[in-house]
Order: sequence, then C-alpha cells, then structure tokens
Amino acid sequence: MRFYVSCDIEGIVGVTSHVQGAPGGHEYEKARAWMTRSARSVCEAALSSGATELVLADGHGNGMNLLLDELPENVSVVRSWPRELLMMEGIQRGSFDGAFLIGYHSSATEANGVLSHTIFGRLIAGVRLNGRECSETLISAATAGCFGIPVLMVSGDDQYVANAQALLGNVHGVAVKRAVSYQSVETVLPEKAYALLREGAARAIEDRGNVKPFVVPGPFELEITFRQHLTAEVLSLLPICERTGATSVVYRSDDFLDVVRFLVFVTFYSPTPGA
Repeated sequence: MRFYVSCDIEGIVGVTSHVQGAPGGHEYEKARAWMTRSARSVCEAALSSGATELVLADGHGNGMNLLLDELPENVSVVRSWPRELLMMEGIQRGSFDGAFLIGYHSSATEANGVLSHTIFGRLIAGVRLNGRECSETLISAATAGCFGIPVLMVSGDDQYVANAQALLGNVHGVAVKRAVSYQSVETVLPEKAYALLREGAARAIEDRGNVKPFVVPGPFELEITFRQHLTAEVLSLLPICERTGATSVVYRSDDFLDVVRFLVFVTFYSPTPGA
C-alpha cells in the first residue's frame, strides 16, 4: 500500500498564532517539531498497517518546515514552491490507496476556526468554486479525486474537522484542539495528539473501503477575491480572466487540475513590477 499525506501547520496541536508558523517567530521551532511529530504519527500508523511507501507534502509557508531527520525512512517529502498541484504535489505520480490531510484549517470565509484562511491569507480574501465556498480542503480533496484517491482522514481544530466532514462526508476526523476564537485554542498536549493521530489513521486505513473519492463535477468557475485592487486589475489583462469586481476575478475551465494550476500562478506571480 501507498499513502499520501498533506500537512499544514495551523491545525497542528498547540498552534494558535501566525507567529508560530513563521521562521524566527515565537515558538516556530516548537511548532515545526509538533508538525513533524504529527506527520510522523500518521506515517507510523500507515507503516504498521502494511504501507510500504508514503509521500508527504510540506504545505505550509515556505514549504520547508518538516524536520526530515525525524521522519521514517520509507517516506519521501515534497518541499518548497512553486509546484503544479499546490498542497497535493506528487499525488499524480503512481497509485495511492488513500490520502490524509493533517494540520489543516477552515477557509477564509468561514466564521469559526483557528487561523482560518485560503491558500495565502495576505493575498486572498476568499475563493468560490461554482458559487460554493472553496477551502484548501476542497482543493486538496478534489485534486486527489481527479486520480481516484479518497481522503481517509483529516485533522485540525474541532471547527475545522466539523467543516471538513460536512464537505467530504464519510471521512475520519481527529480534533487535536478546540477553537476558542480566531487566535485562541484549548489544546491537548502534544503526546496526546500524536496518540490520537496514530489511532485515527489506523482506523481510517482499516475503513478505507467505505470511503469514496471526492469528485467535483465540471465545468468549473473559480472566483477569487483579493485583498488589493491591483491584483485583480493586472489579472484582468489576461484573456482567461474576467474581472467581476474591484478586487475579484473569475477563471473558467473544464479541467479541475487547470483550476489548481491557475491558483499556483495567482499565488506566485507578482502584480508589482520589480517585486
């Protein structure tokens, strides 16, 4: 068996502030260690269940948060940016028996959840797909679905887990903290979180036959609302984009993976000359 693990930091045990996710910030080194141990716990459960290989994507910030020396030897890691499939890069190569979304968070337009945002919070105020609120979970799960791969388990704060299960349906969820507010949590301690993740991953793998891939039918209309006017203005110069408001554009495609590639472009191009 092969499994894919996509890992973010905002939904990791103990994390409650943006400074914890930024190199040089208060508790960043602790947060990346918690992130690494959380990912390792899922990998250990998969290996104990018979997996022979895992691909792990570092999906936060600079994409170089996971401590490689602390991971099992049967794991390969996708690091840094840009990458064609965002937080699911590598899932297009080979076959996988399931995917795990670890340390994820609610979307920018959801009222509840810790450190909620979508892709790049300083750039993007909100994303909608075919008129529906679009979270990183939707993007990642639908990307996996393009290859017939189901998401078996998600983890994060309690509000995130509830949102993800409402979206994906029959998926296992592990809440490692309770969302008090946007920047406050009541968290279990790290060792408890790792145990919950190992137990949850083992159950999810055992139950994988009851989980179907998450597939979003096309055609696709992606609307992105930005923080700044200039971003929408520059993108509207492209014939593939339609400006729908002062800070929003729409992109249309029949291929969901093209939608993901467009999000990669939007995230990494710069509307400011010389930047």
